[in-house]
Amino acid sequence: IERLEETGAAGHLVQALQDPDRQVRLKAIEATGMLEILQAIEPLSAFLGAKDLELKRAAARALGRIGDHRAAQALVSMLAEGDHSVTSEVRDGLAQLGSSAIPALMGALMDGLPSIRSQSARLLARAGDPRAVPALMAAAEDPSVEVRRATVAALGDLQDAQGRSALEERLRDEDEEVRRLAAGGLGRMGDAASAVALISAFADTARSVREAAVRALIEIGHGAGDALIRALEDVDYRIRVQAARALGLMKFTPAEETLERVLQDGEWSVRRYAAEALGLLANPNAVGALVAAQEDPIDLVRECAARALDRIDPDEKLRKRARRRPTAAQEKAARQQASPHEPVKEAPRSALLMEEKEAW
Repeated sequence: IERLEETGAAGHLVQALQDPDRQVRLKAIEATGMLEILQAIEPLSAFLGAKDLELKRAAARALGRIGDHRAAQALVSMLAEGDHSVTSEVRDGLAQLGSSAIPALMGALMDGLPSIRSQSARLLARAGDPRAVPALMAAAEDPSVEVRRATVAALGDLQDAQGRSALEERLRDEDEEVRRLAAGGLGRMGDAASAVALISAFADTARSVREAAVRALIEIGHGAGDALIRALEDVDYRIRVQAARALGLMKFTPAEETLERVLQDGEWSVRRYAAEALGLLANPNAVGALVAAQEDPIDLVRECAARALDRIDPDEKLRKRARRRPTAAQEKAARQQASPHEPVKEAPRSALLMEEKEAW
């Protein structure tokens, strides 16, 4: 390039951009881009407004290759171009500019056209520069659902801790897809501080959001385990259901005793997932509680308890031992018969479970 400048050839190439012959202009566009001739930025930008689509595409490629921040603004303005082949080259050109395009893209998040704002958000995610996070956090409240989806996805992709609060806020967005993307982004961030916010999403009306919240907590891992155990006591049965699912899927062993108690939950769907979770934990200590769950009045709970037992105790040795022991109800009846005039003091369920564990 220095040699071209010394000989004046670079100037000739820039002049060739104005040549009356279309083919000469096209070759000059390609050459100025490959040679990264800075003087060509302004005349190349003018081609972005041309009617000739091939010249437009070539100019976008060339501006991206030159790699100067002055090219970014011209390319950003073309993100609303109606022809897909042109916008594709524009996006690629901006991606090639890398960090040089960040200021222009952040500014474009406040553009009047939602299509430019949303595409700018996607390109900022693609650039991977944390400088964009504050601008994306502000754009996450954009009135356009298209823009909110793009910015929330971008914040999740960047995985920068600054963006966590914005994603937690979007878990309450009116749009299902925004809420789903927010949950997924928090999972990729992997911060256990988001566990409570994600657990609240277990009560979401949309299944896709609930599933995304469960997957996010599994991605966060055992750091979210204690919050999920507390969620098993939530007044909303939907939260208890998903908490039991997540604890089983992440195989959080400290939850076992609480899950055994949850087999007595007043909501059958919670009991069902507690049984499934205990099967996934596969701890022999849970056999007694699962044997008792086979007496549940709901078929599906009994089936889940049976599958869990098959997983934990395939040869049925522990089950036979558990069935020989009297149940809490049988022990109560026996004590009443022996001393009909004395009040019966029932052992706490936690104590009974401890006896069962010690027996094994």
